[in-house]
Amino acid sequence: MVLLIGILYSLPNLYPAKPSIQATYANSALAADQNLYDRIENVLDSAEIDDFNIALIDNNIAVNFNSLDDQLKGKSLLERAFLDEVIIALNLQPSTPEWLKNIGGSPLRLGLDLSGGVHFLLEVDIENAVANRLESALNEFRKKFREDRVRYVKSVNTGSAIIFKFDSNDDYGNAINIINKDNLAPSGIIYDLALDPINNEIGISFSREAIKDIRDYAVGQNLMTLRNRVNELGVSEPIVQRQGSDRIVVQLPGVQDTTAAKKIIGKTANLEFRMEATPTTSRLRKETFEFKASEFTTAELERTVVVSGDSVTNASTGFDENGFPQVNITLDMQGGRSLQKATTGNIGRRLGVLFVEQKTRSEIVKNDSGEEIIEQTQGLLDDISKEQKPCNYDDEAEGMCDWEDLDLTMTLTGPVPITNAVTEFSFKLFWQIFPLAIVLVALGLFIFHSDILQTGSWRPIQGFKVVTIAGLPTLCSVFWTLGIIGWLDYEVTMTVIIVGPILLALGVSYGLHITNRYAEEEGTKDEKIRQSLSSTGRAVFLSAVTTVIGFISLTFTPMAPIATVGFALSGGIIVVYILTMAMVPNLTLLLDLRKPKHPPLPVFDAAVKIPINYSKAVIAVFFALIFISAYWGQQNVKENIDLLGMAPEGEEPVIKMKQYSTEFNAGQIGMVLVQGNISGDIDDGDPTNDDPAGRLQQIEVLEKNLNTVNQTTAVSIVFLMKSVGVGFNASGTPLYELVNQSFVPEDIKDTAQVLFDQEINQDASFWDLLISPEMYGLPGSRQSQIFLLDVFYASLTDETRGLFVSSDFQRNLVYVDMPFIPVAETAVAVDQINEYTSLAYEGKIEVGELTGVGAVAIAVNELIVSSQWSSLFFAIALTLITLALVFKDIRFSIWTTSPVIATVAMQWLVMWQMDVPLSLVTVMIGSILVGVGVDFSIHIANRIKEMGGGIDAIREATVSTGMSLFEAATVTTLGMITAYQIPIPEIKPFVTVIIILLWIAAASALILLPAIFVTLEQLGVGSVGGASAMAKRLGLVGKSKDAEADVIAISALSTDQGEAW
Repeated sequence: MVLLIGILYSLPNLYPAKPSIQATYANSALAADQNLYDRIENVLDSAEIDDFNIALIDNNIAVNFNSLDDQLKGKSLLERAFLDEVIIALNLQPSTPEWLKNIGGSPLRLGLDLSGGVHFLLEVDIENAVANRLESALNEFRKKFREDRVRYVKSVNTGSAIIFKFDSNDDYGNAINIINKDNLAPSGIIYDLALDPINNEIGISFSREAIKDIRDYAVGQNLMTLRNRVNELGVSEPIVQRQGSDRIVVQLPGVQDTTAAKKIIGKTANLEFRMEATPTTSRLRKETFEFKASEFTTAELERTVVVSGDSVTNASTGFDENGFPQVNITLDMQGGRSLQKATTGNIGRRLGVLFVEQKTRSEIVKNDSGEEIIEQTQGLLDDISKEQKPCNYDDEAEGMCDWEDLDLTMTLTGPVPITNAVTEFSFKLFWQIFPLAIVLVALGLFIFHSDILQTGSWRPIQGFKVVTIAGLPTLCSVFWTLGIIGWLDYEVTMTVIIVGPILLALGVSYGLHITNRYAEEEGTKDEKIRQSLSSTGRAVFLSAVTTVIGFISLTFTPMAPIATVGFALSGGIIVVYILTMAMVPNLTLLLDLRKPKHPPLPVFDAAVKIPINYSKAVIAVFFALIFISAYWGQQNVKENIDLLGMAPEGEEPVIKMKQYSTEFNAGQIGMVLVQGNISGDIDDGDPTNDDPAGRLQQIEVLEKNLNTVNQTTAVSIVFLMKSVGVGFNASGTPLYELVNQSFVPEDIKDTAQVLFDQEINQDASFWDLLISPEMYGLPGSRQSQIFLLDVFYASLTDETRGLFVSSDFQRNLVYVDMPFIPVAETAVAVDQINEYTSLAYEGKIEVGELTGVGAVAIAVNELIVSSQWSSLFFAIALTLITLALVFKDIRFSIWTTSPVIATVAMQWLVMWQMDVPLSLVTVMIGSILVGVGVDFSIHIANRIKEMGGGIDAIREATVSTGMSLFEAATVTTLGMITAYQIPIPEIKPFVTVIIILLWIAAASALILLPAIFVTLEQLGVGSVGGASAMAKRLGLVGKSKDAEADVIAISALSTDQGEAW
């Protein structure tokens, strides 16, 4: 019998848990009801999800599904339908039959280790809790000092301490007595004091005992709150417990949805007690809130917080004497005193309890670029322009007109629309120019390898084979690279346009060198391909590594467009090398490539004689060019970040932004942040808030100073005050009667009478009344000025006021606009602006430096210059190290890299002569040249090393490899010139300089590198292996017969060898 009962009650464990969704209102004041039940059911029914079971249990709605796929589909549908209104969480629900439940059967409750789930380790922000308590203490001490007539000149909350500064020794001593009067708690003293009697300053911070009390209270409150919130998830066997002094562990077995759990557990809230606003309370000193359970009922509360949740030590539910439910709240000593004072002086007024909850808000957008928002906004503008309105612009016009009839158009422009246009344009243009690059590169390969240039004969089949062998792996590599970028979800920029042509142009050269060497070798097909890979394969590997080094150096820059090119090109070269080594040998054998060897063209024989016969003169000429480039070229190359030059010329937002910049002398919007309260409050006990008009006058001085800067327009809240006129007439009389009460100060009454109780209009602005009150019969007192400012701020919409002033009136912005001008001129303007912002202004305002488009452009320019040198140094240094490791000779690596260094050094000369500035695009030239140019030198140096060195080897290696390098340079140029089709102004000079320097790099490899090696041979150092190699060739040291045979064999072969091309 016992066994049967045990089996019976173990049966629930045989029923697996079903995938489930739990739905609760995000508003914790609302409980799940039949309305939500029906809405969820309708959403799931409309999606044709079969076999789901929905139930309303304990203020939660649970939806069970038969499969995980249906569960995930249902979650997605409900999240889109309800957004932030409802929290949707994934869970697992027991599927125990009802008859087992009725007899008390239930499955075992599995913990986190067996059922899976979510584990959170939360840390209570003690620093923030202490800072909030300090803020409460600061307000409390201000009130105490004001009540006891203790005058202070400064009060600051640093986050870890409060600092008060006093005018006199008497105030200083009285303040210490006031603080010490209430500086005891059951656990010990509350505050530690740092006294400075010389400067009459008092520093107030919490004692260790007080901080411990704050920590314990904060952790305890969070524990209680978290336990309540976990109940919303309906989790079995949850664990919520304290760990250490300030951490809480939360374990939720069975919960699948980490995001929903975070959303529920991570909600933060605070409690505030505020007095209800009176009818005469200024609009600026009150806020309107909706009741939580009803969005149609509102309450107006004062902005001043009487007591915050930090002072609440306990809370419980209960009933009042009439049997109605109530909440009992216990306050700490400080909170109790604050509430007592507030209620004593406001008998008959209501006290509002404000629950402030911070939530995450979900928003579905099309993509990060804001494309959907831009389309909606532009669509709205188009709809407005098509609206038919009466043609009252002309006395003779009749009927209805739209914007087209008035020759008016509206175009959305600015940074976001331009960025979106650039992004869309980049991907569209890539697929326009990349096919052209494929055609040109294939055509170049076909011409070079169909024997037209060598013999004048026509071998199209051979040409097609080489195009396939060298081009197909590279083409596949480009698509692989783009696919990997998409798979990694890597954020790309407009510079992705140039990645395809560069990869295509560089990649084909790897296959070319292998096929050319294959045609040169003798033996069977397998032997020829094996020999080609063992010899040229090493040079191709070195070329790939050094190219990756050059490109990867671009990723060290903090500029995203440059780093994008670096990542894409370096990753692409790796893919190119892998596919080349995997596909080229197989394609060569499969297509049975049979290329005849041809002698080198006479032009290369003649060209190589120059470095062989005049090696020192060649080196001297290159040194002279490098000196000119470094001394004069670098000085004359301008640094200019043309932001509009990086945008496509034909796009409408770009056209309109250029027009806006030219005609309105604007476009590079910037901001200057000014700290200082400009609303004023003479009743808050803080004397620094008593003179807002004085601060506004200093802001006017700042604005006037900024407007003296060339091509600069500054606008502040003062400009708005000067623009808003005061024109009240008799209709304002009821307003005056509202203010004309016994409890209203006389200065405010007088000001209100001038503003509201006038029978005639006043032709004046708010600024006139504020600065020259006597001309308009105003008292001119600070109380009158503050009231006038309250009226002005209240007359503005929230959106207009928010453009210039923060909600607490402690910070305001001065907008500084200038057109799109060269960065050098922008830098001069920004420096002048920052000189004015650094001046000491009276009225106790703090002015920050300019930020915005112009300041960012200068910062970008500085980053570009600094990153250029670091990227170049990294690329050259790592290239030298790599070649030294492979060649096992540091000097040989230096000689091999010298032509590349010379080419990079001459970029300043080329940019100077071409009048190309250093920009966001041209800054990449040096690193790209290191990656591309070193390939030319490596193939010649590797061939010289194979032949053992010597002047004959230098001549033979250069002549035989020269045609291959010429072909590689030509094909690379063909791929690069397609970038001229990009209608972005900054791209074209970049491509021009790259192509010119590409040919300089090829010339340096064919002329400078042989000259260096010949000079070393003439000096007796030796181009390969140093003096020991030279001694071996002269027969001054013994060597084995095998070694001698090898050298003779190489020498014998060298006279007939010529790399087929």
